[in-house]
Amino acid sequence: MNTDPNLVPLGVVVGNDRQRVSLFRQIGDNFMSLFGGSSGLMRKKMNDLITRAKKELRENTAEQFPNATAIYDTEFNFNTGSSYFEVVLTGTAVIEKNKINQNNNTRKNKSSKKKTRKSRS
Repeated sequence: MNTDPNLVPLGVVVGNDRQRVSLFRQIGDNFMSLFGGSSGLMRKKMNDLITRAKKELRENTAEQFPNATAIYDTEFNFNTGSSYFEVVLTGTAVIEKNKINQNNNTRKNKSSKKKTRKSRS
């Protein structure tokens, strides 16, 4: 939960991605784990999955809350099924209090310039 008084929550954002896992890869990974090894290929796939989910989280934040200055209280959920891995990232888009005033002033200045231009016509 956001306890920083300088941050104002804007809303919840989500990023997720899913990766199918082939039967052969599952068998190979299970075989490797029997002997105490780890599958570098599976680890790479999971890291790629997390990277894509993070990218989607940032893109969704920029689209839904373009004035957001950060994503706070991010949660990471990793789900597995018989033939897939899934990563779900959630967080709260926030804006700094001092940025709210700057954004409002920028909008006011733009709208007053438009009004000024219209009155000259």
